Amino acid sequence: MITKEELKEIATSTINENQELLDKVQSICQSLIANCTSMNIQNFYEYQDVLTGIYGTLNPIYKKLRALKENYEAQRFNQLKLEADVNGTKFIAEVAKREASEFVSDLRLARDLLEGYIEACVQAIQTCRTHIWEYKQDTRYEI
Repeated sequence: MITKEELKEIATSTINENQELLDKVQSICQSLIANCTSMNIQNFYEYQDVLTGIYGTLNPIYKKLRALKENYEAQRFNQLKLEADVNGTKFIAEVAKREASEFVSDLRLARDLLEGYIEACVQAIQTCRTHIWEYKQDTRYEI
């Protein structure tokens, strides 16, 4: 059985290994906030491409963390139930659910952090696409 410390190490190393990508997302989003109206169209194309690549990298990692969290939470719940049966003690499902949830709290934190960055990627990609579309509409009839 994996320990809570091992789960914390998985969560921490996952975030640390991808910190450069997370920083890049944050940097691009800050740039969009600060310079959105003064950027040229090439910036939007570049940001869209970079963010799409980051999304493609982070999304499978997020899915893996989500699955690990769900699996270890269920495993911990079942272990607690088995221990109660072996020890002849009363099993209280709600207490076991809370303990299982607490057991995977570090995975949940890392998963939610990645989910937030993925959502930021999606929104920033959509913003870039909107600006690109508007630019194309504006230049559509230029001679």
